[in-house]
Amino acid sequence: MFVSYLVFVQHWVFAQYDEYEIKSVQIYTFAKHVTWSEKIMKGQSKFIIGVLGESPFGDVLERVVKNRPINGKPVEIRYGNVVRDLKGANIIFICKSEEPNIKKILEEIESYKNVSVLTIGDNIANFCQYGGIINFTDEKYLFEINLKAATDVELIIGSQLLRVAKHIISTNKK
Repeated sequence: MFVSYLVFVQHWVFAQYDEYEIKSVQIYTFAKHVTWSEKIMKGQSKFIIGVLGESPFGDVLERVVKNRPINGKPVEIRYGNVVRDLKGANIIFICKSEEPNIKKILEEIESYKNVSVLTIGDNIANFCQYGGIINFTDEKYLFEINLKAATDVELIIGSQLLRVAKHIISTNKK
């Protein structure tokens, strides 16, 4: 049911909204269909979405998540030019502007201990192969998932997302 609904909504939505309005909704949807471990979420008063690099969203991402909790917590959007600006984020969306440094960025995020960060790439080459978790592809609004990278940071990707992913990768890093 979820998959057919998503396909219907995608066709209807594509004609009405621009790319980053739709990606904002998808990011929110990803957050709703990923499970973070209790030990990670227990001490947090907010659910934090970080945007790393030159943000393509404008105010769209804030409008999408405004007054919509994730895991029962209010959502805060943070923007940063370096990973340490986003420390404590549950999700880090990595903008296309960061593609030249993607391997280093993902290694830095991975180096933080006792954190579970859902990394999302904006159609970045080799994103999932380098250890990123979800990457938008060059095909409209499709994405790939690195299931091993998610498991490594104790995230559980819901079956609904796995069913609609273009590719599921379960591999070690390059």
